[in-house]
Amino acid sequence: MTFCHTTCYVATIQADDRIIVLIETKQASILQQVIDHQRQVSEIVLNQLGIKIPVDNILFIRPGQLEKTSSGKLRRIAIAQAYITGKIMLAKNAINGC
Repeated sequence: MTFCHTTCYVATIQADDRIIVLIETKQASILQQVIDHQRQVSEIVLNQLGIKIPVDNILFIRPGQLEKTSSGKLRRIAIAQAYITGKIMLAKNAINGC
């Protein structure tokens, strides 16, 4: 993604009948303009895949929350379960100290 100056890890999951995009980041510059970046991600997905994802379904989360297998593949079911049960922490909470 164009706004990630370092590696961003991204997972797309289905939870509560919605498509959710989870983006791990610790870059304060991204979090300061989160709404602009959510819109950018939504536009990229629409242009590349033809799927409209509401900006409210695009979340920037704390690093290290996207579980992976020993071979490095995303564990999407485990990630979706963590999201549904409220275990995914938004990155803005890490920056703001909340």
